[in-house]
Amino acid sequence: MKYRPDSVSGVRLRQYGVSSSALNKTTIVVFRYLFGKAITLPLPFGRCAIIVRKSILDRELDGELADSAALAILVHQYCHAYQCIEWGFLMYVWRHLHSRVRARGVPRQEHQVERECYRSEQAVLDAHTLS
Repeated sequence: MKYRPDSVSGVRLRQYGVSSSALNKTTIVVFRYLFGKAITLPLPFGRCAIIVRKSILDRELDGELADSAALAILVHQYCHAYQCIEWGFLMYVWRHLHSRVRARGVPRQEHQVERECYRSEQAVLDAHTLS
């Protein structure tokens, strides 16, 4: 499934900083059982796929994403999709592998390639816990 930038779900995601190019070039695949919450798969030619566990998605009755803290994991994954689109497939994979090998003892949230994504995820969580 894809969320277009002008759809209700797309507007909700863009409210938290997801770019319209990431929305246009990313496909979401939902699995019932998945180890972990979600993962971003970079695909060649500027495309990405986000694989997400079905229980993570919080949808309304009309099928659109609910404006809740459950958007945080999608915002995080769309941040990775944007990185893949901007850097390209090979550079994205290289930077993530290099970051994991080079930064021993540093928490994953503080790696250079992860920092922005975790901060955007935390902004969504903060927006929904304060209200």
